[in-house]
Amino acid sequence: MADKNQRQSFRIKYLDKGFNLTSIITGIIITFVIWFFIELLTYTIIPSTHLSILEINLINAIELIGISVIGGFIATYFGKEKQLLNGICIGLGIILISIVVMYILIIQGNSNLDSSSPIITLFATLGYILAPTLGSYLAIRATK
Repeated sequence: MADKNQRQSFRIKYLDKGFNLTSIITGIIITFVIWFFIELLTYTIIPSTHLSILEINLINAIELIGISVIGGFIATYFGKEKQLLNGICIGLGIILISIVVMYILIIQGNSNLDSSSPIITLFATLGYILAPTLGSYLAIRATK
């Protein structure tokens, strides 16, 4: 059995160390750069004229959730302290940027929000938080 000095709670071990702002910004930027290129590739293969707004929103959410695992991994792997808080902050940054982009699209009149599904929005919001956190956890496990 380990003595009390070696045992740490989950909160102390992974959450209470603070966060590295540089690695979080790097993770968010890398996530959106990779997502941009994947989106270009996706809509080259599948023309968006054959898809409904609902399908386009679902494809975009799934792509961003999958790629945010990479962003969380990179932010935690290259950060000075290995912790899950980097991944959680990346998820919050992705949500914030998504809200700003949606707001800009609404102002420009380019978005058809009547066709978007609240289930997709809920799914995407949960995924944007959980996926980078999973990436952070994988980076912590990879360094051990």
